[in-house]
Parts: sequence; C-alpha cells; structure tokens
Amino acid sequence: MKIRQIMIRMGIISFFFILSAAIVVYALAYANFEIGMAIRLLFISLIVAIVLLVRDFVYLFRNTSPEDTLRLAILGMPGAGKTVYCTVLFDTLSKKTRSGEPYCLSDGRHIRLGDKYNKATIKRVNEDYERLENRSLPLEERWPKATNEKAYVSYRAELKIGTLKQFSNPIKYFLEINDHAGQPSGKVQELLTSRKLYFKRQSFRDIKRSHGFIIMICLDMLYKKDYWNNTEIIGKFEELFKSTIQNMQSERDFKDSDFNGDGKMCFPVAIVFLKSDITCEDASSLDDEYVDKSEKTEDNTKEKFLGLISFCKDRFQHVDSFFVTSTGCRNISKVPLEHKNLIDPFLWIIEKHVDGDRKLSR
Repeated sequence: MKIRQIMIRMGIISFFFILSAAIVVYALAYANFEIGMAIRLLFISLIVAIVLLVRDFVYLFRNTSPEDTLRLAILGMPGAGKTVYCTVLFDTLSKKTRSGEPYCLSDGRHIRLGDKYNKATIKRVNEDYERLENRSLPLEERWPKATNEKAYVSYRAELKIGTLKQFSNPIKYFLEINDHAGQPSGKVQELLTSRKLYFKRQSFRDIKRSHGFIIMICLDMLYKKDYWNNTEIIGKFEELFKSTIQNMQSERDFKDSDFNGDGKMCFPVAIVFLKSDITCEDASSLDDEYVDKSEKTEDNTKEKFLGLISFCKDRFQHVDSFFVTSTGCRNISKVPLEHKNLIDPFLWIIEKHVDGDRKLSR
C-alpha cells in the first residue's frame, strides 16, 4: 500500500466518522432517538475509526524512511542455507566497512553500510556468526536456528553508495533483506506437493513489495543421486518458484516504471546455487550418495534448472546465476570460515538498481 493510498484512506475514515456523528446528532434532535443508543453508536464508530487509523499509522512508521528503500526477498527450500547466507553477508559487509576498504561496483563506486544499523539485525548477525565460528560446539549446534515457519527475519541497515572513499555525498538506501521460511512443514516431500511455496502466507505481502529477488537452490541436495537424475522432482522444485513469481505478478500494484520497453519487469533476479563447496575434492569422496564430480559442473547444474532460468528471463530484464558457498567447506568443524562468491549476487543486484539513477518505489 502506498503512502498516497493510506492518506486517502485516512480521509475517507475521518469523513465517515464525522458523517455518522452528524446523523446521530440529527436523529437526537428530530427523531426522538434514545440518548443511550446514540452514545453507543458514536462509541463504536470512534473505536472503528481509531483502530483503522492506528493500523495505517503503524504501517507508515514501519515502511517509510528518509532514504529510498531497497527491499530484497530471499526465496528457497528449507535448509538451503538462506539464514547462513544472510549472516555471513552482513558480517562481511560490516567488516569491510570498518576496514576502510569497502567493496566496489563495476563502475568504481564504493559501497558500504552506514551507521544506522537495526539493533535486531546486529544482535542476530553477531550471535549467529559467533556460533558458526565456535569450534567447541558440536557441528549440528553451530548452524543458525531455522527461520520461524509462521514469520520471517528481516535484516536491515543503511546502505551508502559513493564515487569516493570519503563518501562526501553518497546515495543512501534503507536496505532490507527478508529471509522467508521455506515451508510450514519443513519436509521436502510435503513441499513438493504444495506447489504454492509462499502464496497465501503472511510473508507474501512483503515478497510482492520487493525490489529484487534471490532464489536459492541447495546443491547439497541437488547433487544427491536420488535428485540429480530425477527430472520430475527438479521440475516440481522449479514449479514452486514459478508459482511464487506468478502470484507476485498477479497481486502486485505495478507502475509503468517497473517495466522496460520490452514489457519485462525491471527487478533483478539472482539465482544462487548455494553450498557450491560440495564440488571440491575433499567433498567428492565423502560418501556414495552424491553423483560423480565430473557431472557437478556449473553448466550441467544450470542446465538442470534451465526451465526456471528461462521462465525468469522471459519475465525479468535482469537475470543471472551465481555459485556460492557461505562457509567455505562442508565440514566447517575442521577449517576456518571462508566464503566464496558470497558478495557477488548482492553487488550485482545493487548495481542493476543504481544504474541510471533509477528511483525505487517505497
């Protein structure tokens, strides 16, 4: 809902409350209306008006900021590694900012996090990252807790983009990355029969308001022999993401500026293949449930999801694929955390939005 629409709603609510009060006053004066009944009607009208106005004010408070808002939605299967990705991403961005050597976009502009951190984001990132690095804990206890199936986690911070390291006059965005839970059941088999991964859930309201999408696919699952050669299962995986995008298209309140000249949506879509460290030499001999390393090439992997990639390219102007590992090795109990290509999809999305000084809707 846009700010202008909310203001119109407030005006309509106020008008009908004043109208109901006028009707009650008229009834008291000319229709022998009972005073007790009139007071009750006025009280009910007042309560309804207050509730509606408070709800709209709360929405305005939560969804507006002095800067333009850049809202990204992360979509993926349960256990794909979405929360770990967000944890390491924000920790990496904050460390780069503090080091004085921020990341650069392809045109030379620097990108860093501002001082306006969200306290909940800081607390969650620090706790989860500390747990990931804590080698005294058993491996299964080091991973962040799964995202609540009835909600989602928002990682928020101020984002600054400037041409110089001094950032004398940077572009500012209010960055919000929403980590959405994969499925209420958390079970893959039930997930595959759902065909509506996020639709009709509370988080879908924020998904359809997003300015970019990160679709995450877990290679640790895909490279297992039971899935790699099963085109039916992979097809169902693709349908889950396709249905979410289709529902977003049908529900979203689009503007003309949301489309390019070819009628494609301008929102970038990054298809991220997570846990790409499964292709390394050490992981290839872990057990017999994975396919041979020679099959686990990037080209072969993307070909498996060619339907999803083509589907996105037909609807979005910017679509690209990335192979990422958030922790650097499947067995993080033996080696330090060392991510690979983690920042690439994030920088790519930022660049596509900032190109041409494109203004984002709030």
